[in-house]
Amino acid sequence: MASQMLCVFFVSFIFLGYDALYVKLIVMMCWQIEILKSEFKAIKGHDSRNVRLISAIRHHQTILKLMSDLETVFSPIMLLQFLFTTLTLCFAMFICIQFKEFNIQVSQALLITLQLTAQMFVFCWIGTELSIQAKSVRDAAYECQWHFSALGFMTCILIIITRCNKVFTFTAGKFVNIDLKTMVNIFQETFSYMMVMINLVEVEKYPASNVTLSTHM
Repeated sequence: MASQMLCVFFVSFIFLGYDALYVKLIVMMCWQIEILKSEFKAIKGHDSRNVRLISAIRHHQTILKLMSDLETVFSPIMLLQFLFTTLTLCFAMFICIQFKEFNIQVSQALLITLQLTAQMFVFCWIGTELSIQAKSVRDAAYECQWHFSALGFMTCILIIITRCNKVFTFTAGKFVNIDLKTMVNIFQETFSYMMVMINLVEVEKYPASNVTLSTHM
């Protein structure tokens, strides 16, 4: 029993550390984007050689490179995480429905369901927030004083706006985006799998009635 508890504690500690690292890195990217937006709004120059403009462009390129690196590193891990969460939620909810009385199995299943739901919400919410922040750079660049600037200055701003039109999103294995819409889809799929499992259990419990029903039909 002690070894099992130690194993559970060790695995939970690893998952907690991974989740904290992922969230911290995404929050850091959001902070950097906020700083970048402030840099764009502070630009006062009127030519392409403006020092603040060059600094903001380099900062933007660095942020895009970091987000691309994070996507490369975490995307395969998040795919496994999403698959594990979907299957675990399915079995946990199935256990909660099958037991008619509240017992230790049901309490454990409820605890797992709440934990995985909270974890999934944090991942998807912060992914959505990062996408919104990345897209808002376009508006910040547009708000800088470019209307009566030199052609080179306006060209740089146009390039930045065009590049920001492509919304950046973190993905799970390049298959699905990590956002709140994906979270809703996961719970819909989980419910569908759970209903299939319940139907299979009902078929095994009452095979004769199913055969009779099929014969009458």
